[in-house]
Amino acid sequence: MTVIEVKVYFDNICAWCYIGHRTLFQAIALFQKTYPGASSDNFRVSFSPFYRDRTLPDEAVPLESRLVSSLGEDKLGDVKTRVDRIGRANGIRINLQSLIGSTRSSQRLVLHAARVGGLSTQKDLIEQIYFRWFEIGGDITSHTFLLECAEAAGLDASEAANVLKTGKYGSEVDELDVHARNDGIACVPTFIVHGIKIEGAEDAATFYEAFVKTKEKEASDVPAPTT
Repeated sequence: MTVIEVKVYFDNICAWCYIGHRTLFQAIALFQKTYPGASSDNFRVSFSPFYRDRTLPDEAVPLESRLVSSLGEDKLGDVKTRVDRIGRANGIRINLQSLIGSTRSSQRLVLHAARVGGLSTQKDLIEQIYFRWFEIGGDITSHTFLLECAEAAGLDASEAANVLKTGKYGSEVDELDVHARNDGIACVPTFIVHGIKIEGAEDAATFYEAFVKTKEKEASDVPAPTT
């Protein structure tokens, strides 16, 4: 059995992070199903915060108007078409009617999920936030919205509410963002598969190739039996 560590640098309001997340787990499922001896491999996927846009306000604003101000009206149509096309190819229907703002609270809650429920609970919460914010629509800064995501992921509602209310994990999330930048992370999503850096929402084949390299390296590192 091979243990394959995957570290994901992400932000909750990045469409490419959502698409990359979906593609990563598609690649894991495909690898375990098709690669010889991989069915019993253990994938340990962890998530680390990265503020995609540090200038986002604490009070949310309409996503589409924010995109217009940052990209320009002329480029927005092309971006929407591309995101919609790639999203649909991965079973995601992007809704641009959400409200965007600082993701500090959502990242704090994601860190809380890892601390109380482990990586599986953290993954569940991230997926709830992605789905509800990108596909249904919501306010990423709203504690009510985030609590709905937390409850859907199986987190204790009172504990999650206390985290959001008190600002718990705030300095830690900020430090993790700075640490990521100091380590050379420049964009999200960024995936580190046993030292192999993958930037952007690559297709499943890119992840699959990284998994193969990791497994082959482990096999080559195993000492030959003595006679």
